[in-house]
Parts: sequence; C-alpha cells; structure tokens
Amino acid sequence: MTTTIQSVIKSFSKVTSNFSKKLTINLGLILTTMGRKNTASMTRYNNMSYSEAYVRLGDSDELAQQCIDFIHSLIHNLATEENRGYLLIDFTMLQKAYAHKIENITYDYDGTINDTTKGLSTGVICWSNGKIIIPFNFSYWLRKKDAGDAYKKKTELAQELIKQTHLDGIPFSEVILDGAFASKGMIDFLEKEGINYTMRIPKNRIIENETATTNLSKHPDLILYRNERSKTAFGSYKGHNAYFTVQKRKAKSGKISKVFIISSVNRTSKEHIKRYDERWPEEKVFRTSKQNLGLKDCQSIFFQKQRLHFYLVMTSHTILSLARIYQNAKSVEEVLNPIRFKKMTYRELESLLPEQTIMH
Repeated sequence: MTTTIQSVIKSFSKVTSNFSKKLTINLGLILTTMGRKNTASMTRYNNMSYSEAYVRLGDSDELAQQCIDFIHSLIHNLATEENRGYLLIDFTMLQKAYAHKIENITYDYDGTINDTTKGLSTGVICWSNGKIIIPFNFSYWLRKKDAGDAYKKKTELAQELIKQTHLDGIPFSEVILDGAFASKGMIDFLEKEGINYTMRIPKNRIIENETATTNLSKHPDLILYRNERSKTAFGSYKGHNAYFTVQKRKAKSGKISKVFIISSVNRTSKEHIKRYDERWPEEKVFRTSKQNLGLKDCQSIFFQKQRLHFYLVMTSHTILSLARIYQNAKSVEEVLNPIRFKKMTYRELESLLPEQTIMH
C-alpha cells in the first residue's frame, strides 16, 4: 500500500505544495481513523496526544490554503488543451441535529432522509476530466429566516462559485447542473459569461421552434416512437437557443419515465445523455466524504474550523482518487479499506503523505 500511494505522489511532477507537519498529521488521521473524524476521536483512536493534532483557530485559514493550493495545482496539471475539464455543482446537507451555535446553521431539505433537517446546507463545486473528480470550493446556503437581508438563492451562490472559478484561473469548458438550476436567470448568466452548459430541465418548460410552441413533454419534435430511447431537437427557451433532449428511462421497478436535458452544445442525443450522466460521480464524492471521511463530524462552532475540516476531507478524497487511478481500482473505498482493515496507524501512514512536495 505504501508503495502504491508513493508512486501516485511521484507521478505528477509538476504539482508541488509545502504541506506543514500539522496538515500532514490531520490528513493521516482522517484516512486511518474508524469512527468519528473530530480531533478528540481521531487522536484517541491512533493513540497520540490531542495537542499534536489540534489546530488553533488562528492557524485554520493557513492550513486550508495549503489544501486549496494543492488542489488548484493538481487541476492545472491534469487539464489539457484537448480536455480542459468541466464543472459540477450541487448542494448537500451536512446534518447537525443538535447544533445550536455553529455558524451558518440552517434548515434545508435532505434527500437522504427525504425530510427537512438542521445542518450546514453546502453548495460544492467540483472539477472533472472524466477520470477523476476533484472538489475545490464550496459555499453555505441559509434560508431567508436565518440569512435576513443577506439571503441568496442557490442559483446565485452557484453563479458566485463559477465566477470565483474564473478568478482562480481554473480551466474548464462546460458546466453540468441538475434540474434545480435550470432557470432563466442561470441560463442568462451562463450565456453572458460565454460558458457552455448541460443540465436537466423540468418537462413543463415551454420551448418554441418552427414546429410548435409547447411544453417539452408534448412537443412533437420530442415524441418517442416505438423503440426509440432518445431524441434531440433544436429550439428556444425564454429567448435562448439551445438543444433539447428527451430520454426514456426504465426504473428498477419497471416503471418507464422520461427526462429532459437542455444544452448549449450541438451533440447527438446519446452524447447529451452521456454528458449529463457525468454529473453522477459528484454524488459518490458526497457519499464517501460523509460516510467514510467524516465530512459531517466537525463539532467546532467557528466557520474557520468548519472550512478547514471541509478542505481536509476533500484533500483526503483527492489523494484516494489519485491512488484509485494508479491502482485501477473501482472506487476510492477499494483504496481506503485496506488502510483501515489492516489497522494502519497514523504513524505508519505518515510516510504516504508528503510534507514538502505533494506530487514530486
């Protein structure tokens, strides 16, 4: 295992970052610890002193910046002229059912329990080239009752994340979003910024072309006949020309449904479906980060500590993703489980995490 991850580290010679000892310790603890991923639990599990891993509030931003620098450098190293990558944006709920004083706590719908719950409603933006997915920034959404005059819609937060991506110089060629973002305001923004997009769109949205002006589910150019599984038509939505795709899907229960996709890019219907399906890996990142890497486990009431914990978890996930590619493993869990099942301690794992040159 040691040889594998060290080989991954050496395989990206252009990506460098000065990881401090404290950051290396915390990354190692997240990867080795079973159970909760807060400082007290991780140090107890690894039989080390609490003070050795504890990060002072004033040092949190510096350590988070080291993670950000590493992630940004890695993205630049992986992007090519032929494949600049694409962006994925989605929101996930970090449940904090018993929190009272944690900054940015709010109430929002959580799809994992199909109910509204208390926690941190987090918008995450990821970069992907189709082989690896790398989370690199996030923002918190607050309901109007909690945000007051500072309230912003999730679409507005997504736009801010995209703008910041431009400012940070992250390369990408397209944005992929789910149906919650398919609004006129979002499409206005993307077209103004000159950004290509592919997103799911509700079936009741009205489009127009030379054939008809009606909603997607009834438009004659998007009616599927006999064994047809998909079809694409060109049209206009809210004054924006785009390509609209219908796909017939069969659920495990046997029920047939139709989903619709809008895109600014001219592709075949199968290519549109394949592109939109590339959004799914972000859900896997959320699942692994919550269930195995402790994304929900930080108990600090301070934003800086919560932010650092987010970047520690996402950096850990990125390191595992690199190892997954090198090992040709099916998932990051396939890389992570041997570390934990062999009960590898932080001391044993420390050599896997570079202190000076993360990918040299």
